[in-house]
Amino acid sequence: MRTPTRHILSALAIGTTLLAAGAIAAPAVAQSARPAQSTAAQPELSIAQISEKLKAAGYSGITDIERERDTYEVKATDKAGARVKLHVDPQSGNVLETRKKGEGRHERNDDSRN
Repeated sequence: MRTPTRHILSALAIGTTLLAAGAIAAPAVAQSARPAQSTAAQPELSIAQISEKLKAAGYSGITDIERERDTYEVKATDKAGARVKLHVDPQSGNVLETRKKGEGRHERNDDSRN
């Protein structure tokens, strides 16, 4: 009866070792499978590039492009002729938030609604 017990214990020891090795190797394999772009930060657009993107989107009278925390804050005139303050994403140039001059509330631009 000792022989079958030894086989069972040996099988358990080998199984445990393989399980532990798999647990150690899995994170390394998962990290190497990620695309290289997701780990690198997207470069920020220059002030000139932000201005060009806003002009292409129909804004005019663009002034006072300043970096504010994690966005660019821009004063401009919208398509309707109203003066607005924009918060612009520094990587994409997309308008994240619009506030008309004299209004206290912010209008958030949400692309998922379209």
